[in-house]
Amino acid sequence: MAEDAKATKNCPPHCSHPNAHSLTIIATIGFLLLGSVIFNLFMVFRPQHPDFFVTGATLSFLNSSGDQPTADCDVKITVFNGNKKLGVKYENVRAAIGYEDEPLASTSIPSFYQEKQNTTTIPVHLVIHFANTSNSCELKSGARSEGKVYLNVQLWTSVQFNVDPWRIGWQALKVDCHNVVIDWPPPSGGYPLFGTLNSVRRCATHCY
Repeated sequence: MAEDAKATKNCPPHCSHPNAHSLTIIATIGFLLLGSVIFNLFMVFRPQHPDFFVTGATLSFLNSSGDQPTADCDVKITVFNGNKKLGVKYENVRAAIGYEDEPLASTSIPSFYQEKQNTTTIPVHLVIHFANTSNSCELKSGARSEGKVYLNVQLWTSVQFNVDPWRIGWQALKVDCHNVVIDWPPPSGGYPLFGTLNSVRRCATHCY
């Protein structure tokens, strides 16, 4: 007994914790297996990013005069999930609208889930508070002279691809819809105050 106690006392530190090395090996194997499963799921199901389109838009000035002009903008963003086997979950969704290089307004959108081969339309309402009257006048002047204005619509979201019982990671996705054309009717006695979407606009998507 005394010899055994002496041997244990003189043993290097790693000898007294034989399970630590085994746990490290098990954790490494588990990590590699999980990575292999995720890789194989991507190879089998080949998830594709959904397609985004601006299918409707209106812009109306609520207060076109005064120190702080305001405008209402309603945008319809249509999303098509073309994956044949995968549903898509959208979280942390945020939309914004801009004119030229200037951001005008942004808002959050509730999370939602989209089934495979499904088309969903998201209504987005934004209230624009112009920082100064010059921005408002510039936008309306462009509408008056050209009969149209060009807006930029953007969307940010985290997406997860689902096929029961699997969940394939999370990706941060950015959607850019540049040069969305808003038509204005011919002005009569003043600036036009209401415009509607000229045509459907396809958006570009990329991870960020």
